[in-house]
Amino acid sequence: MPAEINKIAFLGGGRMATAIRDGLLKSFPPNSLVVYDPALHKSWGELGCGIYESPEALFAESDWVVWSVKPQVFKAEKDTWKSLPFSGKGMISIMAGICSEAIEELFPGIPVIRTMPNTPMMVGQGMVALSRGKNAEEHHLHFVENLFAPVAKTICVQENQMDGVTAISGSGPAYLFYLAEEVHKQAKSLGLSEEQASLLWSQTIQGAAIMLEGSGLSPTELRAQVTSPGGTTQAALETFEQGQMAEAFGQGLLAAKKRSEELS
Repeated sequence: MPAEINKIAFLGGGRMATAIRDGLLKSFPPNSLVVYDPALHKSWGELGCGIYESPEALFAESDWVVWSVKPQVFKAEKDTWKSLPFSGKGMISIMAGICSEAIEELFPGIPVIRTMPNTPMMVGQGMVALSRGKNAEEHHLHFVENLFAPVAKTICVQENQMDGVTAISGSGPAYLFYLAEEVHKQAKSLGLSEEQASLLWSQTIQGAAIMLEGSGLSPTELRAQVTSPGGTTQAALETFEQGQMAEAFGQGLLAAKKRSEELS
């Protein structure tokens, strides 16, 4: 742990905060990570992390505060938090749809880094987009990038791109799980057990993702490599096109982006 960093505090200890915590525990001592979340104190305390009984103490004694409450909770409680003293180094938001400015209004002059992580951080394979608030400098951004490094790849974007990021990677794992559900439903019709279908599907996704990232080929080129004229893949793709699957997926992305905008 860098000598100048004493405490990283989580306001909210849910799944995403837990995933980040587990990554940080690889390079930070447990007592440098603290949380305020009465419903989840026990699970954090069992790992040796610090527990705060009030948000007042958390803000007063922490170097960095990770805003990991739900957007609706932030909106409901922000007037309460506005009066709390904070003299730390900066704040990190993982709240969907809440802009940096909303936190800056509560804590004028404080550097804010807004992020959009996703749940694969729980297995060390996350994706996190980061953007700087008006008071944050490059060294603040680099610090937060390094925090996420043990559990995710990172990308720096403009804050006005965050709603699009949310639609693709923030919500993205659910899209793949949605398809996995259908694979499970169809397993018996395909002559397979759910366990067999699950292994086939999950490994196929992993391999395809590696090809998509590292082959240097476009998605269209990669799809063409698998699609022989008159073959099985073409039969499936034609069925997808008849059902306007691609169009529906595109509309789903736009709906997710719109909802992210509404949350802000």
